[in-house]
Amino acid sequence: MSRTFISIVSRICAVSALIYSVGVSAQDRQVENVDANESTVNTSIRSTKKGLDPFYKRKAENFFNGTIRYVSSDSFFKLNSKDVGTGVQKMEYSLDDMPFQEYMNPFNILSEGNHIVHYRSIDNGGNIEKANLFQVYVDNTPPNISIDSDRQLYTDGIRIFCSNRTKFFVAAVDNPSGSGVRMTYGGFSPEELVERGSGISSNANFFTMQKEGDVEFYYSALDNVGNMTKVKKFLVTVDSKPPLVRIKKSDNLKERNGKLVTIPSAEVKNAGGEYIVSPSTEVAFEGIDEGSGMAMLYIKVNDEEYVKYEKPIQLKNADKYVILVKAEDRVGNISTPVQFNFSLDFENPESRLEVIDSTGKNVPIMNLKTGTSTAPKENKEINN
Repeated sequence: MSRTFISIVSRICAVSALIYSVGVSAQDRQVENVDANESTVNTSIRSTKKGLDPFYKRKAENFFNGTIRYVSSDSFFKLNSKDVGTGVQKMEYSLDDMPFQEYMNPFNILSEGNHIVHYRSIDNGGNIEKANLFQVYVDNTPPNISIDSDRQLYTDGIRIFCSNRTKFFVAAVDNPSGSGVRMTYGGFSPEELVERGSGISSNANFFTMQKEGDVEFYYSALDNVGNMTKVKKFLVTVDSKPPLVRIKKSDNLKERNGKLVTIPSAEVKNAGGEYIVSPSTEVAFEGIDEGSGMAMLYIKVNDEEYVKYEKPIQLKNADKYVILVKAEDRVGNISTPVQFNFSLDFENPESRLEVIDSTGKNVPIMNLKTGTSTAPKENKEINN
């Protein structure tokens, strides 16, 4: 009785001309620009223990997930047979219910998807073995990959911004019928791609961008039969600097001691360093950010809680105010609160009238009863 065995091997030679058994070259990558922030890179990489290097060529893989056998078109099928009687005359096989043909050389299957191989042997006495069945899925499609993060990124239409606290991971999804994602890879150089996990969101797979400014990140993935996704490049601008906070300059110009000043301003402070304002003065704040840009301000007045700052405020119910202001940019960087101390001016100004001559000198006051004159008191400086 003859018995025939099928095994999966790797071959680089040409095979017999069958519709399914066209030899294919090993997989590598091509250049293909995607968009301004994501593109593919013209380089081939080889799987290594630590990650990927620039010499990858897909090789024969034989993967079984417990239910389905998976191969790529780089895997060939070899038939073996033995017979304890008259000896094996020939072996035959059939692909996907096509007519049986004589087996001569290992063959591969180019067409992707599910396939059935029937195979048998015939001995020299004419005995025909009952056909064996081998089912296999040919997977030549690499996973789809993207860069995902734990928070929404900001774009100004040209650049994508993140903070150095933003957590990224290489997301990878294989064809639903495919062999599944084996590993993702990523790095800051196409020649230095290291393992980044199995393509799902988890603490083990997260990484951050620590370099300030423009960063290039390269990434790829392999499935369980060696199909590799073209290396892509992700461009992002890292903004780790919080905004600056200051009092917004107003157009409230006043003359003080013969000089025009704006109120409030650093030029109008008391001896304790407090800004002097009147109950009718509106106080405005602003944040300055040269990276991703300003998002919002938060303000805390005296013992109240922080609230979102929306418009200038008027201080009028207390003599003194302590105001804390902090700013947040568009990628979540929040500044240290800046303290501003204000003192309200409730004092009424003092005025007096003096009698002078044409030269500006004070005219003495004459006392008609005594016939004496008295010099007027020294004039006070009046602050308006």
